[in-house]
Amino acid sequence: MSDDKHLYLFNKTINGNNSWAELFQSISVFKPLIETIFRMHDLEAVEIENLTPGTNAVFRIHNKVIKIFAPIESGYNTGSDYAIELSSLKHANDVQIPAPLLLHAGEMNDRYLFHYIIMEFISGKEAEHKLKRYQTLQKRNFAFKLKEITSNLNTKVRYTDIPILALADIQNSKSWSNFPDVFCRDRLAYIQDRLENKFPDFVYTHGDLTGENMIIDEKEEIYIIDFADSRVAPYFYEWPPIVFALFGCDKVIMEAYFGDYHNDEFYDTLTLSLVIHEFGSNILGQICNLHNIVPDSILDMTNLKLLLRKCVESGQTKIS
Repeated sequence: MSDDKHLYLFNKTINGNNSWAELFQSISVFKPLIETIFRMHDLEAVEIENLTPGTNAVFRIHNKVIKIFAPIESGYNTGSDYAIELSSLKHANDVQIPAPLLLHAGEMNDRYLFHYIIMEFISGKEAEHKLKRYQTLQKRNFAFKLKEITSNLNTKVRYTDIPILALADIQNSKSWSNFPDVFCRDRLAYIQDRLENKFPDFVYTHGDLTGENMIIDEKEEIYIIDFADSRVAPYFYEWPPIVFALFGCDKVIMEAYFGDYHNDEFYDTLTLSLVIHEFGSNILGQICNLHNIVPDSILDMTNLKLLLRKCVESGQTKIS
C-alpha cells in the first residue's frame, strides 16, 4: 500500500507514547475510522462523544461504545489487552453478570493495525462517586449485589486468552524491589509454603474491581467494566483492589461482603492475596504513604499481616 497518508482513514503519525497521547481523544482524527468500522457492521456512527480517557481510544456513539486499542507504534503493547478484554467480556456475558454486552470485535488494517471492540454503553455513574454518598442500608445493598456478581464471575472460564497466574511469575516479580531484601525473601518463602503443590482452584478474576471500573445506574444496579487486567487465579486475587480501593475498608461494606472478617483466617488470605497480586506492591506502597509508614519497617510477612489488619480494622484505609 502507498505511504501517501491521504489514502488512509487515519491520517496522523503515531511514533511513541507522546504522539498517541496527543491523538487518542480526538474525535475528528478517529471519525473516519469509526464510521467505516460501524458501516462494516451495519451500524450508523452518529454523535461521537469522548468517554473517560485511559490507554486506548474510547468513544460513545449513542447507545454503543467503541474501544480502539493503541497500535504497537504507540509504544504500548495492547495486542494482549485486546485478546484479554474480548475473552473476558465473552465470559462476563456467558455467566450473565451485569456488564456491557459485547456486540462486535475485530481489526482494521489501515495506516496502522487497530484492534477494536464495540459494546453496549452503560449509562450511570462510577461507583467511586456513588459510594461516597451512600448511607448504611445503601452500602449493604451495594455489597450484597457485588457479592452475587463476583460469585458468578469467579468461576471456571473456557477462554484461553486470559493469562493464568503462574507461581514463577509471582516469585520473579521485580515490583517488590522497593521493600527490604529480608521482606522479599520472606515473601517468596511465604508464597511457596502456601501455594506450591497446593494451589487453590483457579477461576476467572477481573483483577481490578475498583470504583472506576463499576458503573451504577439509576436503578442502583452495578455493572462491571474494563476487563484488561483479568487473570485466571485463585478467587481471592480479587480482594486487594476490592478491600483497599473500592471499599476503603469501610466496616459496613466489609461486613456485608465478607461477613465476619475479624479473624486470622481472613487476614491470612488477605495477606496472601496482596503478595501475589500484580498491583500488590503498588497497593502496599499507597497504604504506607497514607499511614506514614516507612516501607523499610516491614521486615517480614508477620509484620505485613499485622499492618494490614491494623489498616483494615481502622475502617479508614482507602487508596486510589
